[in-house]
Amino acid sequence: MESQGKSLVDQGRRFVEVAKANGKKSLFLIENHNLPARDIDLMNRGLPEVLALKPDQLAYYYYPRNIGDPERNMATIARHLRAFK
Repeated sequence: MESQGKSLVDQGRRFVEVAKANGKKSLFLIENHNLPARDIDLMNRGLPEVLALKPDQLAYYYYPRNIGDPERNMATIARHLRAFK
């Protein structure tokens, strides 16, 4: 997944490791605003990678500002969140 160094794909694993090493729980916040329709496939490929990091807690925030294809976007996210255990 292409990212800019500030995403959970880039920093998530280290965050989970540091939290556990310090007796803390990890929390990932997943947001999806300003997501053009062309990037839904990118999100579809990257979200399983993020979820595989197994954060202790997961929050999802849907903010539908500038979403290119909201129905497809939500269907993609719902499919991955249902599989998260």
